[in-house]
Parts: sequence; structure tokens; C-alpha cells
Amino acid sequence: LGSSAPEILLSLIEIVSSGFYSGELGPSTIVGSAAFNLFIIAAVCVVAVAAPKKVADTGVFSITAAASVFAYVWLAYILLVSSPNVIEVWEGAATLAFFPLLVWLAYLADVGAFSCPDKARPATHVVVAFTRDGKPIRRGDLARELQRMDPDAADGTSDAQGLASYLASSLGTLRSRAAYRVATTRGATGVAAPQARAAAEQEVAPPPPAAVLSFAVSGAAFSEGAKEASLVVERSGEELAWEGSVEYESRDGTAHAGQDYTAVSGRLCFARGQRSAVLAVPLLDDEVAEEDETFFVDLHRPSAGARLGRRSTMAVTIIDDDGPGEVTFAVAETRVRESQRVAVLEVERKRGVQGAVSVGWRTADGTALASRDYVPGRGRLTFAPGVTRAAIEVEIIDDGAYDLA
Repeated sequence: LGSSAPEILLSLIEIVSSGFYSGELGPSTIVGSAAFNLFIIAAVCVVAVAAPKKVADTGVFSITAAASVFAYVWLAYILLVSSPNVIEVWEGAATLAFFPLLVWLAYLADVGAFSCPDKARPATHVVVAFTRDGKPIRRGDLARELQRMDPDAADGTSDAQGLASYLASSLGTLRSRAAYRVATTRGATGVAAPQARAAAEQEVAPPPPAAVLSFAVSGAAFSEGAKEASLVVERSGEELAWEGSVEYESRDGTAHAGQDYTAVSGRLCFARGQRSAVLAVPLLDDEVAEEDETFFVDLHRPSAGARLGRRSTMAVTIIDDDGPGEVTFAVAETRVRESQRVAVLEVERKRGVQGAVSVGWRTADGTALASRDYVPGRGRLTFAPGVTRAAIEVEIIDDGAYDLA
């Protein structure tokens, strides 16, 4: 369930978003995942069960095997025979109806409806109790277990009912199979039982409340012509009554104080209940075309009752806006579905925003073919002074057929 459920949900989302056409996931992914899970389960059983290996309950085994084979046969029938390459409503409804039917059959197998009656089993194979970790104790093992725990009681208890009662009282209360399954899952995943979690929470005292000071973001970019960079310092935590300050200081990176920005240092103050404060760093604008440059601002030495958060340093990038700049696609590759009808390609203007700039564009075939998969086009994209983003739209042709990407 842990691996199949996300795949089923993703496939459902894909089908609905693509106009009910099978996409890249499709039913083949679900079938392959189910087969893989079945192989893994079989491998775990082969490795985990000690020799000699034997199917103890053929009813459960038969239901599992029959349901697995039937699922593949049914899928092949509705996709290849009944209605090739199309799932009709009645086929989907019938497939959904198989789910409660399988649950009912699994329940019957779990309660032993498909197993051999107890009278047909050898007396030594009858389960009379369970150990604390859920392992069954059979009638043939009972004398040995009682002899190990209490030799005197083993001699004085002869009937099966008395032996079962004594053993159950010695090993603990008999619980359902579901309880053992839950206990095993918690043990494997490291999740404690609710009682254990509650006890642990009571034992661990919560840390004293403190004000946590950090930058709102770890990095930001500002145009050289912006004149100043405004950096937000946030205060989090539950201690709203705290009142104090934190020191800050700038330091060079590729940007240098006095040439690209004005060095700053000082203390940033917070009043009671104040959630954020802003410190400003002046930027120096020049007329020289150059690469984007970065400097840093550090927080340190907060007042008593406060501590620094994870973002105690912020990187500030100065974007050079001298010159016309460079025009590039925002990303090297964009994926769209046929059902979206239009592909929107973002184009960015970097390293300068002076004056108006235009750039020509045209489409060219790759694995997709013009007039069959998309509408060919060409044109010019114009950036007005100060504009840094524009978009090209290409019309997609949805032919309703399944194609590889």
C-alpha cells in the first residue's frame, strides 16, 4: 500500500489533467509496480522463513495467487479484447467492484473459511495460544514450552483447554492478529505506541521559550539602481515579551565596500511584541558594465533571552543594470502536455536594462514535428527599458493519440 497508493493517485491525477488520455505513467506503471511488489513479498518470505519452507494456510495463498493472476488477465481483456485502447464506464465500474469483493474474500480467508477444518488437522498443529510477540504456539510445542517455564505446572495440567489457559495467563493476554500486525509495523518503522509516546513526552521537559532572530531569507538580489537594499530580520518563537537587540555587520564578497555598496554595522532593536525589523544597506550606482556582485551581512551577539536562527547570514547580490543586457531563456527545457494547448516559454533580460531591446525567435523541429505536434511560428520579442521578463507562446496540437515525449 505504501508504494502502490501514491502511484495510483499520481496516475489518476495524470489521467484527469490530460483529458482522460493515458499519459507517461498509465496502467503499465501500476501493473509493473504490483508485479514488482509481489516478487519482493515472495523473496522476503523465502528468505525470512526458516527451512523447511511450507505454505501453512493454502486458503490465504490461493486467494493471493488467484487475485494477482486475475488482475493481469482482466486488465489485458478490457484493453485488448473488450474495447481496445479504451476504458469504458462499465469496465471501470466492474474493476472498482472487484475491490470490495477481494476484501470480503480476504476476510473469509483470514477467519479460516477456506482452510481445512480443525478436525482434519493433526492434533500437534492446532494453535492453542500466542507468545507476547505474536508467534503461535501449537499443541505439539505446548509440553516443551510449559516444561521450560514451570515443570510442576506441566505435569499437573493435561487437557488442551487447561494448557491453553495456563499458557495464556503466563505469556499475556491473547490479542487479535491485527494487534500483532500493528505492533510489528511500529517496531519495524521505529514508531512508538501512543502510550510510549505519551510517557516520553512527559519525561522530556520542553526547552525554555526564547526569541529566535534570523533573516527572512538567506539571499536576495537588488538592482544597482535601487539605491539601497532593504533586509528584513524576523523574530520568531513564543517569547513575545522579549525586548532587546542584535548586532549586524556587512562584509565583502565579490562586491567591495566603498565601490559597490556602503559598509554598515550597528545594532537592530526590537520592541516588545515586534515581529520584524528592517536594516538598509546603501548601494552605489556606477556607469560601468560589470558582472553581478555579492556581499554579505551577518547577525551576531543578540541580547540576553534571544538566540540566532539558521539564517544568521544573508547574501546580497547587486544586479548590474548598465548596458542593454543579455537575453536568454529562463530555463533550458520546458515540458508541457498536449492538453495544455499552449507552451509558454519565459525569456529573461539580464545584466542590464538600459534602453529598448528586441530579439528574433523561430521554432524548429526536434522529436516533435511542425503542423503535426505544434504550430510553427517566428517573430520578435521586445523588451522596453527596465523590463526584464517576456514570454513566447507556441500553440500545441492535441491529436488525442499516445506519443512518446
